[in-house]
Amino acid sequence: MNIYDPISIALNIAPSKNNCNHYDDSIPEDAIFVLYGGNNLGEKRPGIGGVPKGTTPWNKGLTSADPRVKKNSENMSKAKKESGFYNDCGKYLPKLLGDKNPMKKPEHKARMSALAKTRYRIYKEDGTWFWGYKS
Repeated sequence: MNIYDPISIALNIAPSKNNCNHYDDSIPEDAIFVLYGGNNLGEKRPGIGGVPKGTTPWNKGLTSADPRVKKNSENMSKAKKESGFYNDCGKYLPKLLGDKNPMKKPEHKARMSALAKTRYRIYKEDGTWFWGYKS
């Protein structure tokens, strides 16, 4: 089972056949639990990942009129075109509009909310993190 399987199951989409989960799914003792819908992100471990509180991102408030932002967006778009992302994304991300959208149904909203309440951050040695889910 990989980290995306609970979301796939909640949306009634077949779980991925790829075995791309190369992380340990067990909950480490020092995991930081993120409270869903709240501002409390838990206590951070000192020196591990993230930007210090109060730090403003360099591009906050800038639009594509700024040449640096425009250059970044063009580079991202170019990379997606070269990798074939736009050709393949429809297979994995079907358009769920109108009545096909499962999030319009209250039972799906409740299920996704319950799933989000079980997630927590698992930190890797290099300071990056990924979502884990309590069972």
